Parts: sequence; structure tokens; C-alpha cells
Amino acid sequence: MAGVCDMAPNFLSPSEDQALGLALGREVALNCTAWVFSRPQCPQPSVQWLKDGLALGNGSHFSLHEDFWVSANFSEIVSSVLVLN
Repeated sequence: MAGVCDMAPNFLSPSEDQALGLALGREVALNCTAWVFSRPQCPQPSVQWLKDGLALGNGSHFSLHEDFWVSANFSEIVSSVLVLN
């Protein structure tokens, strides 16, 4: 199956565009969960968070946590939580 590793993910969370208001000095957690069709030869999926076009990683004002679940039908679910403080 050509291109199976390049198939677009199906985003489960958030389910639609959301606007968040955050009080100064408070913490917010953003969750992105996606279902990905996969095969053994495909690289493990990952979520990449961007700000102004640049990738975010663990830093002094934010932290990342990723989890993966594999199902028997060649699919994976990846969940990434970005905590901003």
C-alpha cells in the first residue's frame, strides 16, 4: 500500500476550533489527540506544537507530555498535552 505512512491523521480532540481565555498567572493545558492509520514500517507518530512557526519543546513556560496506544487494526492513537504557565 503506497503512501500509507503519509496518510493524514484524524483529530479526535479538540473536536473543533476553540477560543480560550486565560487569566494572567494561571496555567492552561491544551490537549491534541489523533488517530493514525499505521503499519509496522511506519515511524511512530508524534504531535508537534508550534508558536509563530517554531516548534515548542519543554521550556520554562511550557511542558509537553505524549502518550501512544496501539490497536490491533494497524492504527495508533497519539495524545499530546501542552501545559502553558
